Amino acid sequence: ERVDLYPVPAQDVTYLSVDGTFAGDIHVTIIDPTGKVLGIQTLRKETKFSIFEIPVQMLKPGIYLLRVDMGDKSVVKRIVKN
Repeated sequence: ERVDLYPVPAQDVTYLSVDGTFAGDIHVTIIDPTGKVLGIQTLRKETKFSIFEIPVQMLKPGIYLLRVDMGDKSVVKRIVKN
């Protein structure tokens, strides 16, 4: 699976693109620099290429982690919030 996050930096939303054969539930977790979980969202991927909108307007400016769990695979991406 190829996982991308854009734009960098983000303002009110960031977009998560997932390209690959996985189909099913994707669990997305936003984590602050101290390791605190700020939000969890479950998304459904049913096609080879999917784009999801992740709201980030509630985050203060800074750097956060976005953990994407798909089945037995996890990917971590950085969110830069302006």
